[in-house]
Amino acid sequence: MGRKAEKSARFTVSLSQANYEALQQLAEKNDVSIAWLVRKSIEKMLESNPQRNLFRGNEVMEVTRK
Repeated sequence: MGRKAEKSARFTVSLSQANYEALQQLAEKNDVSIAWLVRKSIEKMLESNPQRNLFRGNEVMEVTRK
């Protein structure tokens, strides 16, 4: 039996040109898409931070204000 497919959600993110180019090079080097790299990075971040405490104090406010 096949695994039931999870629903997906889409979002848009803006990156600096330098970060985009670095991701593009990394994706090409590993023969994967940028989308795959982003999905895997998010999965790893969420797995390694189950409490979702990524920032301390007002760092969260600084990030969300931008």
